[in-house]
Amino acid sequence: MTMPMAPIQSIQYLRALAATMVVVFHCAGNNHALIGAASVDLFFVISGFVMWIVTAQRPISSLTFMVHRIKRIVPLYWLATLTLASAAALVPSAFSRLEFFATGLMQSLLFILHIDLRSGRVSPLLEQGWTLNYEIFFYAAIALALLLPVGRRRLFLSGALLGLIAVGMTLNPAGPVPRTYTDPLFIEFLAGLWLGHYYLSATTTSRTCAHRHPCRHVSSSWAWPALAWRPPPAAIRSICHGCSSGAARRC
Repeated sequence: MTMPMAPIQSIQYLRALAATMVVVFHCAGNNHALIGAASVDLFFVISGFVMWIVTAQRPISSLTFMVHRIKRIVPLYWLATLTLASAAALVPSAFSRLEFFATGLMQSLLFILHIDLRSGRVSPLLEQGWTLNYEIFFYAAIALALLLPVGRRRLFLSGALLGLIAVGMTLNPAGPVPRTYTDPLFIEFLAGLWLGHYYLSATTTSRTCAHRHPCRHVSSSWAWPALAWRPPPAAIRSICHGCSSGAARRC
């Protein structure tokens, strides 16, 4: 049985950094669009990393996984969306850039992609919630992967997401659904997923080294959290610091 891992502090720091960048972007306006884009990129990579860690560490069914994800993000998103819609319906003059449409509200609440009549872009009523459409699709892909044996999940997700991206780059679809779900942004989730895989592989290797060989525990303890920041080969060398050369070759 796989033992649960302690929280990875460096991931919490990255989340805090990404959240701060979002605040800076929305306070400073479009003059700092690069900061806003970078924060989304960082959040998507973190999401891929965390979802792989969560699903690889313990057995979980597709249904349970989706229920947990929905409980975590949907109530707050619905509350924010309904609050915005209510305010727009009651005081429309206070929202010069927002028009209230019942159809658009229902589509937003159900994560149905549609073109926003105000901007002409694919966007929910609460514009900042567009990233959740990507998240929900990624969660659905993971739920499908959970139906497969553990060893095939990573390859399934990689093939599916890269295939969709290739379709988007080749055909350049125009509709809101195909355009969104073939977006190259999904490669960021995939990057996080592979980072999560390498992180778990390296930590498992380090535990094996610590069990079989007289590694220095101080070296191992500081190196494990650093895997979220540095390339796997360098991290593995740090973890195995203090092992004999023969032990290092088995790590």
